[in-house]
Amino acid sequence: LKCIQYRFFSKLEHSFVTFDGLHITLTELKKKIMAKEHLKAPNCDLQITNADTLEEYLDDEVEIPRHSSVIVRRTPAGGVGPGGKPFIVYVYYLYIKRLN
Repeated sequence: LKCIQYRFFSKLEHSFVTFDGLHITLTELKKKIMAKEHLKAPNCDLQITNADTLEEYLDDEVEIPRHSSVIVRRTPAGGVGPGGKPFIVYVYYLYIKRLN
């Protein structure tokens, strides 16, 4: 059984995602975790960090080997800006600002 162990940063219990092959891409891992946890893609994004090295996976095409352990944080869909505060771009505001 090929799997990746994950846990959300705010929780203590671990869960597993199973897949075929020797590794899984970051994009596929996010999709599987979101489906298993019933999260909706437009509302949030997932920040995935290696639990052993604390290295954050940034490239969506990075291959994560089987039997890895990762820590998951849910972030706003717009991303997180400096200081850890949500960064959401309001298109309407930018449009009005350009008109003035």
